[in-house]
Amino acid sequence: MDWTYPKLNSEHIAETRSGLHAFAKLLGAYTSACAPRRKHWWHISLKPVVDGFSTGVLQNSGQLFELTLTFHSLTINLSISGEDAHEFPIQGESAESMKHKLTTVLSRHSMAIELDEGKIDSACHEIDREFASRLGQVYGQLARCLARLRSGIPVETSPIQLWPHHFDLAMLVLTGRKIRGQDPENEEYSDEQLNFGFVPGDEGIGEPYFFITFYAQADRLAKVPLPDEAYFHTEGWSGIVMPYNSFRKNPQAEAMLLNLWQSAWKAVQEDISNE
Repeated sequence: MDWTYPKLNSEHIAETRSGLHAFAKLLGAYTSACAPRRKHWWHISLKPVVDGFSTGVLQNSGQLFELTLTFHSLTINLSISGEDAHEFPIQGESAESMKHKLTTVLSRHSMAIELDEGKIDSACHEIDREFASRLGQVYGQLARCLARLRSGIPVETSPIQLWPHHFDLAMLVLTGRKIRGQDPENEEYSDEQLNFGFVPGDEGIGEPYFFITFYAQADRLAKVPLPDEAYFHTEGWSGIVMPYNSFRKNPQAEAMLLNLWQSAWKAVQEDISNE
């Protein structure tokens, strides 16, 4: 089955993206404070759910809790072990005001969580509900698509995760090789890694796009055969880019995307086999 991907209207991208991104960073502040460390900072990322992203189960002061950002209903849900969930609408709120509401509930359960205030936005953003719902659908379908890719890769991969700081849904493939000249104990810089992801636009590229990067030899991706919708990006960083709104117009969009991802993995895999 080839899934249909919704249009993401450019006129609604910037403000809605900024609002949802701010709340994703708020949830990321909780994972940073409460989740056990994992390599490559995987502990600070958020987990995809059907209609948004979750912190997963966190612990503080002997209590278990979880936060979920839902795109369709525009809410943050706080679940605490042993009681009903609390639902907080995000429209008209800032991440900072939401933090105060969450703190009030968490403190009733003797949870005092120190957050990195630099990750908490004080601005309010007007979130377009229809755009947010469509973006949630895109993230959900791509999480499933990345899972299909991961099922055919025999080496270690990261979780499929949302990075709060960049708002990208991504998955790392670790080739198992180390980068020469880097401290092998510092996996962030010494692990060779292929990164597949999607972001709904950023400061460099304003529209939603897919990306593939390869650390630390991005030039290896230049040999990947690209569909007409994709190109090799070199401004600021090097890698493969495919604009989302070009991708979604292809009648077999998901098959094309999977083929591109698999071609990138194959190109890297062949280089590994030849060395």
